[in-house]
Amino acid sequence: MTGILIIIVFLIICILMFTKKLNAMVALPILAFAIALIAEIPWNDAAQADGTSQPGMQSLLFVGGPTRLASAMITFIFGAILSEMISISGIAETIIRKVTEFVGEKPFLLSTALFITLSVLYSTLGGLGSIIMLGSIVLPIMVSAEIEPVVAGAILLFSTSVGGTFNLANWSVYIDTLKLTQERLSLLAV
Repeated sequence: MTGILIIIVFLIICILMFTKKLNAMVALPILAFAIALIAEIPWNDAAQADGTSQPGMQSLLFVGGPTRLASAMITFIFGAILSEMISISGIAETIIRKVTEFVGEKPFLLSTALFITLSVLYSTLGGLGSIIMLGSIVLPIMVSAEIEPVVAGAILLFSTSVGGTFNLANWSVYIDTLKLTQERLSLLAV
């Protein structure tokens, strides 16, 4: 029953965020708190019979959680700043237009060149905003070059995944949350 309640709360929070009735910055702490309540985690740390202590909500949500993700959050912040600078300066749009002019309207060459270009761009850019920004540039170009819309969308999504694999902000999150070493992560990325 606990698992079903957690899924229901998760879906409610997702719907509220999707309909823009709840901001993600507010929704995530609410979700963490609701899951802890459903899982019946006590508020304070509880002493165990063997002398150890069972962490409570205070320790898990307000002390341990933010400190465990601190380096990932800082890397994400700097990655967001870099991404915003690339977006504002128009570097990404210029690169895409130059590649398109260089390759011409040959569908196979254009789709391959744009896939590689987008993958490189997504290794520094992150987030839905950059996907929408580059998609609004690339998709019309590919469709006008007689590339099927489904193929154009797949190229955009695949390049997002490939570039995201090499995105340093993502690496920091993987290292912190999955407890991977940088060497192990670089082997997994290749």
